[in-house]
Amino acid sequence: MKEFIKNIPIIGPATKIAWTLLHINSFIQALQHQQDQIDELRDVTMTIAASTQKIQQLETELAASTQKIQQLQDGLASAVEQQLFHQALAMQQRIDQFIFDARQTLLRHDIDDQEKMAAVLAQASQLQEKRP
Repeated sequence: MKEFIKNIPIIGPATKIAWTLLHINSFIQALQHQQDQIDELRDVTMTIAASTQKIQQLETELAASTQKIQQLQDGLASAVEQQLFHQALAMQQRIDQFIFDARQTLLRHDIDDQEKMAAVLAQASQLQEKRP
């Protein structure tokens, strides 16, 4: 049958041309499908590149934030140290003032009872020993 159609004068070449056009059309559709896939892959690649760049930017920001946090922690530790030092110094001054006041009180009132004086001085000495 195929040979019969090919031998018909006008229909044979027209059929061959139609068949060739059909193959060309099929080939064009396959190429278009592949081009669509290439475009899709290009879009995905660009998205991945943009995401990678964003990740690198966020990693840089994270490193900077981590460094800033470390600096703040160091500054806070230093401030706490200074505050503790000043509080300890103030407490020591209060203890010294208490001891001084106790001795002055004892001297002013001329305490006759040596046991009371010894007890007060012992307490004062204990406080003085406890200072850092």
